[in-house]
Amino acid sequence: MTCVRTLSGKAAALRLRAALRSSDTICGMDDSGRFYSNLAELHSVQTAERAQYKLANEIWWADGGYGGCSTESAMIGDEGSAADVLESVKYLDDMHARLSLPSLGLAVDAGAGAGRVTKHVLLPRCRDVVLVEADPCWSALSQTYVGAAAERCRFVQARLEELTIGDLGLTNDSAGGTVDLVWVQWCLQYLTDADAIRSLCTLAQVLRAPHGVMLVKENRPFHAGPDPRLFRMSTPSGPKRRYNITRPDAHHRYLFQVAGLEVLDAMPAGETCFWTLRKISPASGPPAS
Repeated sequence: MTCVRTLSGKAAALRLRAALRSSDTICGMDDSGRFYSNLAELHSVQTAERAQYKLANEIWWADGGYGGCSTESAMIGDEGSAADVLESVKYLDDMHARLSLPSLGLAVDAGAGAGRVTKHVLLPRCRDVVLVEADPCWSALSQTYVGAAAERCRFVQARLEELTIGDLGLTNDSAGGTVDLVWVQWCLQYLTDADAIRSLCTLAQVLRAPHGVMLVKENRPFHAGPDPRLFRMSTPSGPKRRYNITRPDAHHRYLFQVAGLEVLDAMPAGETCFWTLRKISPASGPPAS
């Protein structure tokens, strides 16, 4: 479950070894009551069932996702889009100031859906946005949803785990990328660990050095039973009829580390958490033991 990175072979091996050590303490349950005592057990099941997960989720999104009376509720499952936007705007603006980042030029909205985050969070702060969405109907909808600002957008229909730099219409320059901000929200939960890592690896490649950052916003098992340290996985055979996994902080950090990303900033926000990430530089050396 490794990916190609800019680290030296020794540094990359040390970081991967540290990530694999930490994975032994990550455990969880699925909606059938099965307990997974470590990530090796989870990954075995995810690998075997990956095609079933993918098909079930494609059907679920094509049928309208979460449903509801608005585009926003169909995307996120409730009428809390306005509150989510305010929370995201505040975090992004505070993080931008706290890390003294330069102005934001090009952004990528990874798993953009109808363009909700692009319209309300990214376009007011970034010069241009590339929207990446797997479902053709949601991708088409985004082109009208963002309104007149669509002229500042590029719309890419592609699955995150199959995404290439060429799909984005970008090329890496001598500085290591052309993107100032990659935004990933409520997407990793629909991917297996291997696919999440694969997606993060590709997205990390386009970040502009040294200031380009990736912002991940995902659910965490805040109200997921007696132990919030456990991941919780829904499967197509369960009541939700689709695949998704709610990962605790340690599980997310495992994904980030294997993908060659380091955490600059993190903030829990109710049932969600923000992580600000950047590519690990060879100069940063191996992780502390």
